[in-house]
Amino acid sequence: MGNCRSGKVMEKCGMQYEGIMRGSMYIKNRYRDVAVYAILREDRNQTP
Repeated sequence: MGNCRSGKVMEKCGMQYEGIMRGSMYIKNRYRDVAVYAILREDRNQTP
């Protein structure tokens, strides 16, 4: 997983790290892992 900065941006926006989907995307002849972030509707207004 090559873009750690985008994960920090999502966390700053109030999203939470959910986990890694291993080998879920096929890009440039290789399977890649994907980091999953999410936010619940009731948590959106509680961002710092």
